Amino acid sequence: MRVRLSVLLCIWPLLAEATQYAAPRLHGTADQAQLSYVQDGHRIAAPRWVNEQQGVAQARVSREGRMIGWLVLTPNCCTSYPLPTALVVQWGHQHRVMREGQAIWRWSFGRQPGTVVYVTDLPHGPTAAHYYLRRVVDGKLLAEFDCREATSRHTPPILPDWVRLVDKACPE
Repeated sequence: MRVRLSVLLCIWPLLAEATQYAAPRLHGTADQAQLSYVQDGHRIAAPRWVNEQQGVAQARVSREGRMIGWLVLTPNCCTSYPLPTALVVQWGHQHRVMREGQAIWRWSFGRQPGTVVYVTDLPHGPTAAHYYLRRVVDGKLLAEFDCREATSRHTPPILPDWVRLVDKACPE
């Protein structure tokens, strides 16, 4: 019994350590790029969490290094190029895929650990920029902001601080 307890006490710090991510790298052409990153000291290829994935873009590691995220490029019926339609965030052996039905053009990890901010919009035509602040672990929507609604109330619209992580002003 003492031996088992001693072994457990020795390996407990290793079990309790969280996964560390670093150095995301895109390989290949812009619309068909693949991602690799360093996880716990080893370079690995990113898993494909979205079946129709053609490429990836905007890979980022959270400030604390515990999460890594990227946009997934998928085919689109109405353009000759794939669009970033999903945001994948991975931590440890878990992941979350976030989709909103429109292209996700820019994203960032939020100021609070475990959150992301991203903006969706149409690929062409008048802007329909909509911003989301989500908690990653459960996908819970914490806040949202719509530029069209804000523009109808204020010119120029007043952006919440969390939106400024991805844009300084509403797109025109």
